Amino acid sequence: VFLERTLPSREEITEEEVSRYYSDHSELYLRPARREVSHLFLRRTNDTSEEELEQEMLVYRGQILSGVSFARLAAEHSDSESRHRGGQLGWLRADEIDEGLADVLFSLPVGVPSEPIVTPEGVHLFLITTAIEGKRFTVAEVRKGIERTIAFEHREAAVARLTDDLPRPANFFVVDGEELGYLLESGDNQAVVLRIGDFEESLEQLRTRVTRMVDPGGPSPELPQRVLALLERRELIFLHAEGEGLAADPEVIRRVDSARRREVVSVMRQRALLRALEDHGDRVEAFYEANRMRYSSPLRLDVRRLVVPMDPATANATMEALERIRTAPSPSRRAEEMASELGGELEAMGWRTVAQLARLRPLAAELSAGLGPGQASPPFRTLDTMEVVLVDGRQEPQPLPFASVYDRVRNDYLLHNLQEVYREWMTERLEEAGRQVFGERVAALAEDPSQLGTRDGK
Repeated sequence: VFLERTLPSREEITEEEVSRYYSDHSELYLRPARREVSHLFLRRTNDTSEEELEQEMLVYRGQILSGVSFARLAAEHSDSESRHRGGQLGWLRADEIDEGLADVLFSLPVGVPSEPIVTPEGVHLFLITTAIEGKRFTVAEVRKGIERTIAFEHREAAVARLTDDLPRPANFFVVDGEELGYLLESGDNQAVVLRIGDFEESLEQLRTRVTRMVDPGGPSPELPQRVLALLERRELIFLHAEGEGLAADPEVIRRVDSARRREVVSVMRQRALLRALEDHGDRVEAFYEANRMRYSSPLRLDVRRLVVPMDPATANATMEALERIRTAPSPSRRAEEMASELGGELEAMGWRTVAQLARLRPLAAELSAGLGPGQASPPFRTLDTMEVVLVDGRQEPQPLPFASVYDRVRNDYLLHNLQEVYREWMTERLEEAGRQVFGERVAALAEDPSQLGTRDGK
């Protein structure tokens, strides 16, 4: 209400503003061409010649053209780490890869494998599974979005000017960008980052807000500072509006009461439906039995990883040596020897869930999930290392007792069966009130609403 009464009325956005914004942000309205790419690679070794590898790849190409699955051949024969995903490299843009390779991939028809491509490392075969062509969106196609963005920027600028002029209370405190960056890196979660009047925000609370937001421009280090600035403006406006007596304004009271009633009704309805499920415990338990793995402890792995620095001159030989770890009688002992021979490091990651591993090393999580104790993954490359994951221990998921997860199961059951539970609950309430619902008449009205004006349609 305060902003509605204080901010200037919204100005009409001109054609010139739209055109200027489109020109200044032209990169936002270009959709680059993309290709979904699969890859099969045969690595050159001392025992193979370029001609032999090329002939072998031609055989695989012929098999693919005759209907054999590219994914199966890649999984069985490729020397690339992409073999663990059936050869899939994912979506690629031309500006993300070498110009020569881009010329090949972006001229390939969908579903037709490339000719074998020879490089110093070996021979490659590529397949395009999906193609999306590039497009430049016109001003007319994106006009509404541009107008919304400009209107938002106008409003934000007006709010910023307004809050810049508002007085700060005596206890006002906000950390600057440099201090916030330091706190985010190594600070105490309970440290206060904003204080205005009775409002106080801790670093932990700010972190929670940031993780719940989706930044339109993608993840960025500036997002926490932006969120903090928005909080500062909000609380300054609230404090000023409260000082102006708006808390007693009839319009404010009406809106607050309306919002409160909606929230109360929503909470009461949710609680009533949950209570209604108490009479249908058998349904909730049946839902639990049908989804036992959802209510299980997570798979946990005791993991180590062998990390060897990448040396392009010896990369092929190193990869071959690492490949032999998983077939050794004792992969763990062989990995320890390889760490010493190759100048690598064997790092203990400890017991972790697959989700925890995925946050640290996504491919390591994918490879280790299928390994048993004492087994090693195939080697894989990162930008500057070659790695092998070793699993020393494995704790399988165990279903948790129904009683210990009852509330969670009940909430999930309600989420999946909301309409049915609500219909039953409403029918019971109407019957208690002496009302009767004629389902066939409701269905007839849905088919022919004109019956609403007749006696039979009441």
